Amino acid sequence: MVLPYAGNPLFRNGETDMISVVIPMYNEQSVISGTAARLCAHLGSAGREYELVLVNDGSSDGTAQVLSALAADPHVRVVSYEENRGKGYAMRQGAAAARGDLLVFLDADLSYGLPILDEAIEMFRTAGADLVVGSRVLAEHATEKYPPARKLASGAFRFLVH
Repeated sequence: MVLPYAGNPLFRNGETDMISVVIPMYNEQSVISGTAARLCAHLGSAGREYELVLVNDGSSDGTAQVLSALAADPHVRVVSYEENRGKGYAMRQGAAAARGDLLVFLDADLSYGLPILDEAIEMFRTAGADLVVGSRVLAEHATEKYPPARKLASGAFRFLVH
C-alpha cells in the first residue's frame, strides 16, 4: 500500500523527493536481513532517495538483534517496542517515524515483489493517485499455493465485505 505523507509536497518537478518504506514485523528474524538488502539494492539502483523504517512489533525471536545490526546502514531506521500490539499499531508507529514524501507499506517477506513497488510509484507520478493499494487477489498466480481452507476463508471474507 502506498500513501502520501500528509504535510509534505508529494512531487517536485514530477518526481518524489524521498520514499519511506515502512515494514511492520513480528518474529521476522529469518527474512528481514535479506529483505532489507534487496530493498536497498533495488531503491539505490533506481537512484531514489529512500529510507527503510523497520518496525519491530514486540518480536519474541531474534528480530530485535538483527534490526540493531541493520540500523548501522544510514538508510535504515528502526522503531521497536517490547509488547506485541498488532500490525495496525506497527504501521502507525512506522508512519509517524517516516520522514519521506511518499510512504510505502510492505510485508517483511516482500510478498508482492519489487516490480510492483515501481508500478505503484509510477501510478503516483502519472495518474495523480492519492492512494495505491495492492491486492493478491488481482495477481493471477498469487494465491495458487494457498491451502483450500485458506482460499475458502478468504473468499468468504471477501463475500461478506462486499
